[in-house]
Amino acid sequence: MIAVIFEVNLKPEGKEAYFDIAAELKNLLVKQAGFISIERFVNVSDSDRYLSLSFWDNKEAVLGWRDQFEHKCAQDIGKSELFLDFRLRVANVIRDYDMNNMKASNAV
Repeated sequence: MIAVIFEVNLKPEGKEAYFDIAAELKNLLVKQAGFISIERFVNVSDSDRYLSLSFWDNKEAVLGWRDQFEHKCAQDIGKSELFLDFRLRVANVIRDYDMNNMKASNAV
């Protein structure tokens, strides 16, 4: 499993457009092969800063979304018009469990 952590600091005048684009993309995202889930969080200290956390089956799924045409167009709009700054992290999930599934593991 792969985690994609996208942090963005939005221009105040870009918020509405960003969320409109994100809503349109979500309709495509949920149909994307290998997509598991996505959540968005707002920074409690800076209401113009957001974090989107998505999970994917594998690296190929992440690359497929990265290269998806409408997503690439949205990235270009974000970089040129909506973002003050952003940071993207892509990480392998080395352990995944919850209270209902706490199997012993040698993983970290």
